Amino acid sequence: MAGVCRAEIDTDVKCAPHKFYEMMKYSLHHLPTIWPEGYTDAQILEGDGTCEGDLRLWTYILPGTTEKVTVRARTTKQDDENMIIVLAADEGSDLHAHYKHFTATVKISPKGDGSLVTWIVEFEKHHHEVPDPHLYLALFNKLTEKVDGHVHKDAICKGEIETEVKCDPHKFYECIKYSLHHLPTIFPEAYTDCKLLEGDGKSQGSLRQWKYLLPGSNEEMTVRARTTVQDDEKMVIALCVEEGSSIHENYKHFTAIIQVNPKGKGCSVKWTVEFEKHSDEIPDPHVYLELFDKLNEKVDEHLHKK
Repeated sequence: MAGVCRAEIDTDVKCAPHKFYEMMKYSLHHLPTIWPEGYTDAQILEGDGTCEGDLRLWTYILPGTTEKVTVRARTTKQDDENMIIVLAADEGSDLHAHYKHFTATVKISPKGDGSLVTWIVEFEKHHHEVPDPHLYLALFNKLTEKVDGHVHKDAICKGEIETEVKCDPHKFYECIKYSLHHLPTIFPEAYTDCKLLEGDGKSQGSLRQWKYLLPGSNEEMTVRARTTVQDDEKMVIALCVEEGSSIHENYKHFTAIIQVNPKGKGCSVKWTVEFEKHSDEIPDPHVYLELFDKLNEKVDEHLHKK
């Protein structure tokens, strides 16, 4: 087919390559759930939706348009070893109004801690005035991001602990907001050092580095954490762990969120930890929740001394 052209787009994702490939292999007919703004309907016309030879019908909306279009696509190749899936548009597809031939290939390759997802479109136009399928590459690029977010969201776990303290909620929140770099003074048994690396130490975006000891351990560890959320109205602060932290030996992702709520004459302080493990053998971070629980008590004592 001399008239067949080729275009491709690469996207880096956080998801493990085998997980992304399995989503593409088993869940293509679930795209309306994963990305309802892009795919409004999907049906399996032939096969079971997991095998080479399956035929599906999707209704979708191309980026920057509002018109719903349909495509009937058959899985013509499914290479589990090389993580490649090829989908060929069949007769009855709206895109055949512009293209005689249209095939989309997705290939997933390991890259760093995540994956590289490559979409390759092979197409033959009816005539030269037909545009190249850049909108389809944009669609597949956005789809890649949505699948990554869907898989990554499923991989993120949560743990939380709540402590009641005597302190006024606004005073407790302000201490966390303004004094996180003073933890070695407030809780020296656990926090041995702190440095302010970026920002003023009291605003969203500030980056700090702490040295600390976990409960029951005498090994000094390091964490670099950036303030990614600081909501004064709701009294919520989120600290996202960055590269160079000891915790990344066990967790790909680790965010600690503190929320202070009025309760009686004092307040309730809730720590939520969102984390993704490197493997199932890694324990849940209960020891960090224990550390934060103890920190609540120390901050409360510190404020009552003043």
